[in-house]
Amino acid sequence: MMRSLFSGVSGLRSQQTGMDVIGNNIANVNTIGYKASRVTFSDVLSQTIQGAASPQGGRGGTNPKQIGLGVTVASIDTLFGNSSFQSTGNPTDLAIQNDGFFMVTDGSSTYYTRAGNFDFDEDDNFVIPGTGLRVLGYMADVNGNINTSGQPTPIQLALKNMDPSATTIVDFANNLKASELVGTQKSITVKTFDTLGVRHDANVTYTKSATNQWLVSVSVPDALPGTVTNAHYVLNFDTNGKLTSVSGLDPTVTAAPPAPATTINIPDMKLDNSADGKKTVGTYTVFDRNNIAHTLEVTFTYNAADDNWTYNAVDNASGKSSGGTVEWDTATSTYTGFSSLTVGSGATADTFTINLATPVDPTVAGPISVDADPSYTTAAVGNLGFSTASGGAPSSIELDFSSLKQDGSDSNITGKSDGWAAGVLDSKTVDTSGTIVGHFSNDRTLALGQISLATFSNPGGLIKIGGTLFTESSNSGDPNVGTPGSGGRGTINPGNLEMSNVDLAQEFSNMIVTQRAFQANSKIISTSDEMLQELANLKR
Repeated sequence: MMRSLFSGVSGLRSQQTGMDVIGNNIANVNTIGYKASRVTFSDVLSQTIQGAASPQGGRGGTNPKQIGLGVTVASIDTLFGNSSFQSTGNPTDLAIQNDGFFMVTDGSSTYYTRAGNFDFDEDDNFVIPGTGLRVLGYMADVNGNINTSGQPTPIQLALKNMDPSATTIVDFANNLKASELVGTQKSITVKTFDTLGVRHDANVTYTKSATNQWLVSVSVPDALPGTVTNAHYVLNFDTNGKLTSVSGLDPTVTAAPPAPATTINIPDMKLDNSADGKKTVGTYTVFDRNNIAHTLEVTFTYNAADDNWTYNAVDNASGKSSGGTVEWDTATSTYTGFSSLTVGSGATADTFTINLATPVDPTVAGPISVDADPSYTTAAVGNLGFSTASGGAPSSIELDFSSLKQDGSDSNITGKSDGWAAGVLDSKTVDTSGTIVGHFSNDRTLALGQISLATFSNPGGLIKIGGTLFTESSNSGDPNVGTPGSGGRGTINPGNLEMSNVDLAQEFSNMIVTQRAFQANSKIISTSDEMLQELANLKR
């Protein structure tokens, strides 16, 4: 009876431990990052009354006779299964998807946690606000490069201001519509920055000059007069829409901006006077005061009655036209009567005069000829250059057209500059790789650091020390430290917190079972007590 009494006592103690664990689980049902525990039981040493015997002679073997001496707690295990996430909308609240622990420090020791309720303090330390423990990770240099080969250190953001960077290259991409009419213009504006971070807009105009050919003109409105160089290019595409060549252009006829252009010099032309109404058509390129190319289609029509030609020049980009009447002067061997031609409209309108420098007598037999475009010659490709009054160094910018194509879809040209203005850190976010990204007032982003995670070969061996923190033990294994998403470590879910993985339904069920087991063990004690009482009463 004494054995049963002490077995009942061990049962009460064990079930009380089980109830303690259940109570702690339920108490932490809303604790972020909390991992539930469970209790397992095992019997204790049994008293052997009779040993086992093997079969002998005609008798079979006998089993041992043992009386158990009660129950004990076999283990209290931490359950590290994932739980659901709670969205908070706070960009510095972090949850780990799958395995891993955040690493935090008090300056002397390192702790591990699944609770990611982090924020930045006044010195931009990344901390747990309630305890001041600093989060460990890897810091970025001034260019946003993160070295993850060393040991993690406390994260503190030192970069508050971003220095300006001068534009050195502009990459153009996407499509020019192949079916556009000659003279069609497509314009975009690209932001460029000088060495002081001062913005200078470059207005880039693409002019369709021929089948599979586009002219590119660049103007910089705030450039100092006469400082813009290498502002014209010709792009040639093959029949598959692939860019085959890029050449520089030298506008050899029209005047350089900002002075308005004046003359279209056509070195050799013979107009057709073979029959009334005969037409001679030429296409010419001129550059206006804003450095923009215009394609002019000039048509000469013979009037037999008056022995002269009417001409009409159309700026295909604006649709504006102008013209007049010319005739052949046999005394001077020139065409006379040309008047000014208007190109563009409004404030950008410029006037030109056609100058037939070496005209051909239309009365002389021979083929009718109109010279090819005399308004430019190809040249070597160079960097766009210009100077401004900002005080920054002169700009030298490579224009990269290699990503352009030409097909039947609508034109959608883009231009991306590699420069930026100075900026101030506005906000910080964390991505799924744990990288802390700074957002600056100049619309730039830069990696500022990266959070580190640790995994263990046996996370159940970690020791709980309170505050949802764990420390290593001799059975947890050494921490395997690295970046989120690598080496079996989980990824980061920003703007969320991991909730407790306590299952209330399971805990309540366990509570009922534990309560009944406690009652049953108490009944063992009370019954054993009654039996002892009966034994004591035998002497009466």
